[in-house]
Amino acid sequence: MKICDFLDPAHLVVDITEPTRRGVFRQILAKVRDHLPAGIQPEELADRLEEEEVLQASCVDSLIAVPHLRVPGLDCTLVAVGKTLDPFVYDAASQLRINLIFLVLSPEEETGRQLRLLARLSRICHEGEFARRALSVHDSDALYTLIEEEDWRHI
Repeated sequence: MKICDFLDPAHLVVDITEPTRRGVFRQILAKVRDHLPAGIQPEELADRLEEEEVLQASCVDSLIAVPHLRVPGLDCTLVAVGKTLDPFVYDAASQLRINLIFLVLSPEEETGRQLRLLARLSRICHEGEFARRALSVHDSDALYTLIEEEDWRHI
């Protein structure tokens, strides 16, 4: 299982200027709007993600977070990636500031696949070099290429 099996290059946003977690979620979710089940809006999922992250922030390291959500009626697991221009406070309790979010949306019944994907993302994101390199790219094609390279390196 590779990250790029679930990540469409069109689902990357690299120029996010929104200073709030909910706002960042909304910008990332706007990229996958066409893949969401009928009747589910990106704003609704952003609110659900915000509620989950208030309870337990999903930060992988000091620069990266991997929030995840099961979505009723979703056809397949999706990964979307957002990179902010400036770090923003992701976890108010710890004042942890991040720049990169890997958002994982899964059908309700795909618990095992979601867990394997989250474990893979965690392994890749814990590479200090990956975070540094990811923050140095400034366009979505370059970020996708970097993720793809890391994906193959960790097989």
